Amino acid sequence: MKISRIRTAVVETEMPNALVVSHGTAERRVGHVIVGLWADDGTTGVGEASPLTFFTGETVASVRAAIDETLGPRVIGRDACAIGAVLAALDEGLPGHPAAKAAIDMALHDLVGKAAGLPVSALLGGAY
Repeated sequence: MKISRIRTAVVETEMPNALVVSHGTAERRVGHVIVGLWADDGTTGVGEASPLTFFTGETVASVRAAIDETLGPRVIGRDACAIGAVLAALDEGLPGHPAAKAAIDMALHDLVGKAAGLPVSALLGGAY
């Protein structure tokens, strides 16, 4: 099962409460980058990144640009089931950018889980 397409979209949500951590306070209006992956057999997977600039240095714009311009092209044509190899290719292609890579990681797990007919929790060792 080869990855044939990747797309990103941006959505915004209003947080019910302020997120306060030792690195800073997040805005109440939060942007998210949604990542869609398509396999050549039509299976799809979805992932999401909610970057906190004060924590990872990323913004919604930088996550989307990293995926659209650099990371996304590195996943096209790869075996979706070889998640470790795909993630290694992302690290080789662009150091850092943990939120962008996490969104692709989530989408890969979602895609592989759907293809196998299993919840992602089963892929990760089972619900516990």
